[in-house]
Amino acid sequence: MGKSAAIILFLAFMSACASPPKIRPPTDPNEDRSARDQPFKVDFIFRTSESANILDILDCTSNFMEGFCGDEGAYRAEWEKPGPLSPKSKEALQTWAGIRRKYYYDPDQDEKDPRKNRNGFFSTLGAIDADPVASAFYRATRVEDATGLLEDELTSFERHDLQKSVQTLRPGMEGFLFESSAFDMLAEQTAQRLRRPDYFTFLKEIAKFYGVGGSLTYTVIWNWWPPLKRDNATPTGSFLVIRKNPRTQLNWTDDDIIFHEIVHTISARQPLTRKRALTEAFLDECYPGSIRKSRILEEPLAVAVGQMIYLKRFFPKRFESEKNWYADPWVDRFARGLFPLVEEYFSAHRELDVGFAKRAGEICRKIRS
Repeated sequence: MGKSAAIILFLAFMSACASPPKIRPPTDPNEDRSARDQPFKVDFIFRTSESANILDILDCTSNFMEGFCGDEGAYRAEWEKPGPLSPKSKEALQTWAGIRRKYYYDPDQDEKDPRKNRNGFFSTLGAIDADPVASAFYRATRVEDATGLLEDELTSFERHDLQKSVQTLRPGMEGFLFESSAFDMLAEQTAQRLRRPDYFTFLKEIAKFYGVGGSLTYTVIWNWWPPLKRDNATPTGSFLVIRKNPRTQLNWTDDDIIFHEIVHTISARQPLTRKRALTEAFLDECYPGSIRKSRILEEPLAVAVGQMIYLKRFFPKRFESEKNWYADPWVDRFARGLFPLVEEYFSAHRELDVGFAKRAGEICRKIRS
């Protein structure tokens, strides 16, 4: 399996010369009933990508968006083990971070109130197109290819400076990139395991549960991650980036993570009218205070569906022995509370509906009482 190359560098001081970012209003692929009625089909791509890897390393080392990587400064600490960053490298990282911030925008994240957000408390439709630069670098094979894909998004100055920043910073990444060659075999092994007919049948059931039709090409990419005690995964549009340390975490299985995260990708594609109706029905029964919008129901459902239904069906011994479903106490407790209801709906091949949302709200109220 070959490697690709990609990266994103952003230029703050050139913003005065740059044309404003082209913000495309996200479209709803399932608001049209005919789109929902199309049979759901998913194709997996499992790969490594040097470009995506460089993107992650520079995103996280520059901390272009506070808390975006969740690495608590570990990337920067690993980078600076041989010595502090030079002024030239710091300038290159600042350029990267400036452009990165400029072109990353999910309009659906602005409204925090789930009753007012057009997505309710579900994964946002805007997230599908929120990061066009990252999408280009995930698709590309080299940095040059990635910048070529961004001709309609970035100015020529910005595309040039992306490449220049990568050239400046590459020596500091060589060790991370060399270690990441171990992911090639991991991608091949995961592809062999997950391309099973019964898995694709299960994914169709998930799509039916969420009322989503049409086709999805889902690309899973492995990137370098510092030697922490945990790994990390982030869905971006139709891509899933799994971050792990090739020295300490290579033997950790990622299959249930992939199923968990694809649930979010499918959920984002629910019709907006449906998302709002389900949100209202749930919140009429239970409004869980200060809990973050995405963790009210979206995350517990992804745990119950993408991890636990998956494990119970395909790996029942692991399901029985799984003591900790999720690190966040609320998500863990609520996912456990929802699980019998989710099983009931899957067994009956029923779609997520207002009745489900009301019953989920009642479960929420009991847990919080």
